[in-house]
Amino acid sequence: MNITIKQKVRPQWYIEGAPKLLNRHWSFKEKYFLYTLSKQGLSTVDMIQKMGVSLTKRQVYNQIRMAKKAFQNKCHRCGEPVNVLSGKLFQLCNTCKQDTGDYKKEKRLREIKKNICPICSERSALPKKTFCGECLSGTYRRRIAIGLCGFCGKTPINRERSVSLCTACLDAMRMKSYRWSKH
Repeated sequence: MNITIKQKVRPQWYIEGAPKLLNRHWSFKEKYFLYTLSKQGLSTVDMIQKMGVSLTKRQVYNQIRMAKKAFQNKCHRCGEPVNVLSGKLFQLCNTCKQDTGDYKKEKRLREIKKNICPICSERSALPKKTFCGECLSGTYRRRIAIGLCGFCGKTPINRERSVSLCTACLDAMRMKSYRWSKH
């Protein structure tokens, strides 16, 4: 006895790009464009084709839901009214902000205890560090790019004496090397 299972046939453009774009960043224009298309009564598949990129139906639905709540000045998670004076369109209410912040803090502490990098949540942290090598080097480069000390990240770089460190870190490293050198 042969049993055939009827599978849902999806268009090729839907299959190829959907897994790649799960964590994409949505611009305000894209969210607004989807919201206006939904107001016109188009189906989700038609909206995806008009966007010109590969998306899942769930992604489109979530962005439309967020835009709808934003235009009503409500939190996009719980629907409570939000403070419009902050200038942001997509925002959370105070309780959702607090819950999100608490969750992120707990998640970060759990990952540090398990010796996992809290930035990427994939690789193990370096010995005696909280980040993996790739995230640590990225943080270092980002600090230098904006003009802060690559080591402490708090004070501006002393361009006369160093390319990447501030005066306090330079002095601390000089004292440390002096302590261990044979003189």
